[in-house]
Order: sequence, then structure tokens, then C-alpha cells
Amino acid sequence: MLAATHDRSLLDRLPRLERECGTLTHRIEALVEGHPPLGLPGAGPITVARLIAEAGDMRRFRTPDAFAALAGVAPIPASSGQVQRMRLNRGGNRQLNRALHVIAVTQSRFHSPAKAYVTRRIEADGKTWWEAIGLSSASLSGRCSSFSSRAQRSAWSLLDR
Repeated sequence: MLAATHDRSLLDRLPRLERECGTLTHRIEALVEGHPPLGLPGAGPITVARLIAEAGDMRRFRTPDAFAALAGVAPIPASSGQVQRMRLNRGGNRQLNRALHVIAVTQSRFHSPAKAYVTRRIEADGKTWWEAIGLSSASLSGRCSSFSSRAQRSAWSLLDR
């Protein structure tokens, strides 16, 4: 009986929480409107807000590699003897990594150039789908860091608003 009452109270709160979620989504959309990362295919307002919040001002990164290292998408050498290979970086900012991953997966499903890139990596390079997505994420990090070298640098940071 107690569990049923608790479940009912949770169900009663659901419409209010859905309205609150919608309100917050609209506020986030307004805050990120016009930011350069929204131009990336597969990047929605919530994901862009995560990128902005986690990366901060892109001017602080001297190179695209520095941004990739922070995002945890920079490959790490894992060679042994004559075997030359790279492995996935498990470090870095996991939230930023997740945002890049979400964009990469969305692009690999709906954006023709990204589909072709992933297919090429799988067929020509013998990569797995996950490895191809990781490479796509690393490529995205380079594109995101390029926003800092444009005149739109200050538009990247929500602190400038």
C-alpha cells in the first residue's frame, strides 16, 4: 500500500516536471542562440550548452590538440616493440567527451559526409564502428577549437553575454 501511494505521488509530479523541463530547455535554447557550435550538423542546443559549459572560453586553448586533450579524444600512443598503435584516451573531461560523442553519433546517422567518413574508416582502415566514431569525435574537437580562431571567439563563452 505504501509503495502504491509513493508511486502515485511520483506520477502526480510528472506533468509539473515535464513543464519545468520544457521551460529550462527554452531558456537554454535562448542562451546558446547564435553560438558557432550550433552550426555543426547534429549539435542541438542542449549539447552545445554542454560544450560551452565544459569548455568555457575557447581562447584559453593554444592549439586544437590542447582542446582534444581536455575533451579526452586525443589518441594516446600504446606502441610496443615494432607494433605501432594508438589507444583511446580514458582521461579528460567526460562531460565534454560525451557532448562530442553525441554529435559524432548523430552525424554518423544523419549527415552524409560523416556517414561517408565513418564508412571509409571502417572499410578502408579496418576500424570498428566505435573506433570510427572516436576518430570522428577527435575530428569534431578540431572543428570546435577552430571557433576560437575566428572573430566569433567571444561568442563562444556564455560569460560574455
